[in-house]
Amino acid sequence: MKLRRPTAIVGYAGAAIGVTALMTVVSIANADNPDARGPGAAEGLTLAQLAEPGGYLAGFEAAGSFLGIIALALFASNIAAEFSTGTIRALLAVDPRRRRLLAGKTLGLAAFLIATVTAASIVGGIVATALSGPQGIDTAAWATADGFTEGAATWANLAAATIVWGLFGALVAMVSRSAAISIAAGIGYFLIGEHLILQSLWPSTAEWLPAGLLNALAEGGTTAVSFTVALALSALYAATAYTLTSLVFARRDITD
Repeated sequence: MKLRRPTAIVGYAGAAIGVTALMTVVSIANADNPDARGPGAAEGLTLAQLAEPGGYLAGFEAAGSFLGIIALALFASNIAAEFSTGTIRALLAVDPRRRRLLAGKTLGLAAFLIATVTAASIVGGIVATALSGPQGIDTAAWATADGFTEGAATWANLAAATIVWGLFGALVAMVSRSAAISIAAGIGYFLIGEHLILQSLWPSTAEWLPAGLLNALAEGGTTAVSFTVALALSALYAATAYTLTSLVFARRDITD
């Protein structure tokens, strides 16, 4: 019910769509310009790369980290709000089976997130198509079977990565019971702690810590981490995060 409210749709889905549109514009406008790199891209894109079958979702892929933060905030705020507002007691009065309740909430949030990612990918493709003409991008490969396959793979990889981001947000929210603390801790670790500190000091951490793995998963694999490894370890992190969230929810008193 909460996710049907206009504030939720505009706040989360609108933010995801807006970031994707912006990153698409930046990626295409700065193509073949080595001095202008988008904040979500490891290196500047070229017109040749954008003309490849999956090039129409290059901006969507570049927005992966931002979409992950939105997913983390979505899960964290919704889980923590149940405790801060006291609605968790009413929910448990209706269905006292805590693990069942948590599974339902997680599936609902995941479904909303997948719908949001889908809408963002569609908007990203529309913006890319609109800008392809002025930028002189050859879009012939976009409308082929390979183009559809590459686009579907990009969407699936990003959807999976954002769900794992969300599960980490749910875990921190269940422990702290504070949306502000959960979101701040998630952003602090994923964007500052791991990316700017750990990976700068020990680059190899990108091969096994969650932020690096989720970026590799969203990109369909990198030179440092193969897609298979990224998928397997991300699934392990997701299972661990959900299991810990379930254990905390099942055992902690909700009246403190």
